[in-house]
Amino acid sequence: MVNMVARRSYDAMMYQYVARKSNFVAMIRKADVPPTMEDLGGDLTVSWAQSKAAATGDPVFVAQVEADQKVAELEARRDAVLNANAARNAAIRALSRSITADEKRLPEVREVAGKLAAWSGIEDRAQRKWAFPHAAIPDSETADLADALRGALIRLEEEVTRSNDEVVFGAINGVPLTLGYTQVIGQFYLCVGEEIAWYDRD
Repeated sequence: MVNMVARRSYDAMMYQYVARKSNFVAMIRKADVPPTMEDLGGDLTVSWAQSKAAATGDPVFVAQVEADQKVAELEARRDAVLNANAARNAAIRALSRSITADEKRLPEVREVAGKLAAWSGIEDRAQRKWAFPHAAIPDSETADLADALRGALIRLEEEVTRSNDEVVFGAINGVPLTLGYTQVIGQFYLCVGEEIAWYDRD
């Protein structure tokens, strides 16, 4: 965009008014634009100020406008760096809290893993038991086991979808079998220790 101005004319005052209006609009727009988004339109306030400076015919004033533009650019870069550092620090704090929580859970996870490893280590599948409220079903009885799991899903479907809570419906060597539901993706999930299997609601 090219601005036509006349030196030592009323153009200087005219562009001063335009620069003030543009500065006000820019202040509003900067409040709405995320810090990581680039404004492809650029800062029109600077353009109007440069036109005003050219109209004055004063080289000192032109230099001042250019210096103000440079200061604005440096301040914008500084703010971007500060925002990025703040985001990184927040991520570090969140990860530190997560590490602390996981370290506290580690003994429990190891205990559960040991129970599941001992259960899996039984060579005779007939001796591996799935404990349900109505019966203990051997791992070798795949048909009965499938019916028991399907029955638990049917019986608890309404409860878990309504309450959005996890429900324990059985156990393997003392490790709870938990059924839950997440509304975000509309799927059920079955938890055995740290292992999770997902199932469609249909």
